[in-house]
Amino acid sequence: AYELGLPISARVHPVFHVSKLKPFKGTPPSSIPELDPAVIGPLVDVQPVAILATRAVTTENGAQQQALIHWSG
Repeated sequence: AYELGLPISARVHPVFHVSKLKPFKGTPPSSIPELDPAVIGPLVDVQPVAILATRAVTTENGAQQQALIHWSG
């Protein structure tokens, strides 16, 4: 799976399977257009309230700490 680095406010699922990737062909655009506000959605002010749980996960890149966060907003 591949995860896009989208803003938190984006209303598009950021993860898709690598089999959906295709090589780029053509000339790169001279500028990048702005995202449609309907896709981004309203900006949400979220703040972390508490760390509910933590765990250590072993991945192919080594050990990684993960945390479950309670958010407000």
